[in-house]
Amino acid sequence: GLMSTQINQLDGVPVTVPNATLLDGSVSNFTDRDFRCIEDRIPVVCDDFRILPTLVDGVQGILEAHNGILQKTEVNALKTKRRSMLKVYAPLCVFDGYADLGAQLLVRAYTRGHINQHSFRKIRGGLLLQINQYLLDSGAKVGFFRSASDAEEFAVSPHSESHHHL
Repeated sequence: GLMSTQINQLDGVPVTVPNATLLDGSVSNFTDRDFRCIEDRIPVVCDDFRILPTLVDGVQGILEAHNGILQKTEVNALKTKRRSMLKVYAPLCVFDGYADLGAQLLVRAYTRGHINQHSFRKIRGGLLLQINQYLLDSGAKVGFFRSASDAEEFAVSPHSESHHHL
């Protein structure tokens, strides 16, 4: 409008910036966000990493079938509503390289913004549980330290002979 400009932060929260003080201040409206972002890097351990493309495709399918996740058509409608000024994308699972605990899968998806924190956590938690079950059913598992002492040993001496691969 003439008096203010509305933009969206990366997490989907609309921000109203008065035009007269564009560089001096802004107002965030957390109750009127268009979307909420779920982004997790999941370390995957398996006996044969040749199954990684299959795992990525399977997790992508879980994202695309989840009714709590914004799908491509809903994302496109949001972008149209906000004149393409949103950084929101269709659900995505990609291989994101290797890390200390295995191959990394990057999972990024968005929920509807009007849901409360409790609902958001239920959607995210349920999604991660589905992904975990899929990995287990596919002969892989999520990499993690078994105990605090394992994590401490790794942090102190990641390349020592006493380091145990999990």
